[in-house]
Amino acid sequence: MTYHFKIHREKDGFWAECLELDGCITQADNPEELYKNCEEALNLFLEEPADSKIIFPLPDDSLEGKKDTMKIRAEHEIALAVIRGRSR
Repeated sequence: MTYHFKIHREKDGFWAECLELDGCITQADNPEELYKNCEEALNLFLEEPADSKIIFPLPDDSLEGKKDTMKIRAEHEIALAVIRGRSR
């Protein structure tokens, strides 16, 4: 399960926001650190207790190839939990 982050460059570094998950954002000093921080932010954002009633939006394939975006894959266990949560 791969989500899309829009990259923003600032004078002092970078920040990114997940286009599918409102409020999932992170920042970093350089692109490599930003990628790692996006992975961490995504997985923390999606991680919910088993009894949670939250249903997260699935990735939007129409965002593939958009300018200034990067794809971030959710950890396997977290992605499965998101999919299972949709089938309740």
